[in-house]
Amino acid sequence: MHVELSYTEAVNYLDSIGKDVDWENEGGDNVVSTDEHDLIQNILTCETSIYMLRRATGFCGSLVDNMVDIRRNFINEYEAKFDKEWSNPNDNDFY
Repeated sequence: MHVELSYTEAVNYLDSIGKDVDWENEGGDNVVSTDEHDLIQNILTCETSIYMLRRATGFCGSLVDNMVDIRRNFINEYEAKFDKEWSNPNDNDFY
């Protein structure tokens, strides 16, 4: 199955917006913390799972609903922790 999402990994998303991960905790304007990277990766992992689950057959659709709830929890955590609004970089409807 081919996944047609622009971003499935946080490092690719960050690269596209001109940011890098602050692996060495040195700070700077063009870096994000490892905690922010990890939350972005968790959100993108959920988006990939939702995308694939919506296209698969043979299981209960409530799995997609559960994954959407998990994604929403990560987004809420991201927005609260970093005081930033999450904007879907994949520009897909994940409700």
